[in-house]
Amino acid sequence: LYWLMYSIAVFPIVVVFFAAFPQILFKSKYRTLEVGPEGWVTKIGEISGTQKWSEIESVENVKDSIQIKGKNGNALIVPSRAFESLTNMEKFFSDVQAWHRNNA
Repeated sequence: LYWLMYSIAVFPIVVVFFAAFPQILFKSKYRTLEVGPEGWVTKIGEISGTQKWSEIESVENVKDSIQIKGKNGNALIVPSRAFESLTNMEKFFSDVQAWHRNNA
């Protein structure tokens, strides 16, 4: 009976925490991604990150996104809505794939 009452009391707290946590960590600032023959650079406000193509494990076109997976386990997922057209997305994917292949 004690365990049941404890569970009923704690359950709403856990649900609120898991709903609020992603909202608190959400980065609402504008994100930019620049890619080139050497690698990529991304910026969110004042925070930035870079990686060379030699540090990238794979570049894949998956469903409605392009996934750039690093050897360190991190990944960039560029959704199709980031492109003005499907042609632009295909060109981006082709360029990134070629740069990765040339620097792997």
